[in-house]
Amino acid sequence: MTLVRFFARPALAGTFVLSGIDRVKNATTQAPSLQPVLGSLRSVAPQVAQYTRDEVTVTKVLGGVQAGAGALLAVGKFSRLASTVLVGTQAVNAWVEFSQAPAETAEEKTARRTQLLKNVGLAGGAALAAVDRNGKPSLAWRAEHAAAGAKRSAARSETRKNIVKTAEDTKKNVRNAAADTKKNLAKNTADARKNLQKNTADARKNLQKSTANVRDTAAKTSKKVSRNASKNASEWQKKAEKQLKAAGIL
Repeated sequence: MTLVRFFARPALAGTFVLSGIDRVKNATTQAPSLQPVLGSLRSVAPQVAQYTRDEVTVTKVLGGVQAGAGALLAVGKFSRLASTVLVGTQAVNAWVEFSQAPAETAEEKTARRTQLLKNVGLAGGAALAAVDRNGKPSLAWRAEHAAAGAKRSAARSETRKNIVKTAEDTKKNVRNAAADTKKNLAKNTADARKNLQKNTADARKNLQKSTANVRDTAAKTSKKVSRNASKNASEWQKKAEKQLKAAGIL
């Protein structure tokens, strides 16, 4: 509560409290002034007639309500509700005083008008207090911002769901990619092992074939060299014998 409210509320409420207490104390003398108001109320709403037959009780209740509402406004408890009640009670007071005030002379008319303006001013002050939120936002503002907050929360929740879904999808894709990579690696490893075994077998077969070819070639060459050597030796022997015969040695 600000300093202005701290002083303004009791100052405004004091008039209502004193007026209500005075009405309770002097209910018997003030009750007849309520008869025109109660009569008009009965004609508008006949169902309230049974509750307004005793004008003294009605006057006491009206004064007690006004004093209680003024006290609540003074201490700042339920001030908006209390101020709304005070607007109603002050409207009744203004109606009663205006209808009962004499207006035969110019001075009486001026006094009645002045009193009416005072009562209207008090009702206006109570109306201002009824809409004073003490710096707090209105219900419409709260509802609007609550709706906006709920919308933002829903958007955040939807975004969170999308993030979680994206993360799960990414995790699933990574898991599938890892499984595919593992499968492809195993397949490539098996293919490489099979190719290596095949190439090794082919190389061994080719080596054996080459070795056999070299062995065959060497054997053929050795036979050929042996035949040539035997042939040459026979020819040399014949030549030597022929030369020895020619020399008369043989």
